[in-house]
Amino acid sequence: ALTLLAAMDPADQAAPEAVTLMAECYGMLQRPADAADLFAKAAKREPQNAEHYYQAAIWYERAGDTEKARTFAKTAAMMGHEAAKEMEKSAG
Repeated sequence: ALTLLAAMDPADQAAPEAVTLMAECYGMLQRPADAADLFAKAAKREPQNAEHYYQAAIWYERAGDTEKARTFAKTAAMMGHEAAKEMEKSAG
């Protein structure tokens, strides 16, 4: 699936569904940092979308990059994302 998605037009790859599916594929391949980077790029493209920041935080946490995870969770929380607020609280 990842090979097919990677061959798509970049504009199509930027669709939220494609980003999510690609991230899931990277997760199955034990590449959470790549999944996090996808959501970080999506957040840069759509800075008003708190879900992108939250998903980047989750994937960075899975990759062991707690600093980036906190940064993205904080941004999502400031945007009103409830799950990100909880993630930020539990991070300390």
